[in-house]
Amino acid sequence: MQEDEDAKREAEGQRLLELRRLEQEARLKEQEEIEKQRAAEDARRNFYLENRQHLEQLRHYQGISRARTFSYFKFVRRPRETHERPMGAGDQGKNKNNKINQPKDKH
Repeated sequence: MQEDEDAKREAEGQRLLELRRLEQEARLKEQEEIEKQRAAEDARRNFYLENRQHLEQLRHYQGISRARTFSYFKFVRRPRETHERPMGAGDQGKNKNNKINQPKDKH
């Protein structure tokens, strides 16, 4: 009887040790997942913060250059539409046959 009780206690102790080990592994795995998720959130937040800072800088510099541009062009006697138009816009009909990057024929 004593041996049976000792065997049961030993089995119970082994079972408890196994449960503790499994519980510890589950805690570690959960902690790793939380850290991984936190790192992903930090990376995402940093990405958006950098983009926002870049956008704010662009707005700031464009605001400065826009005022400078209009103060300069008010002295130039050209229509406002010509200096506000993007480069190359409206040039479709000009120099269609102009091939800059092709070498000239040797005759």
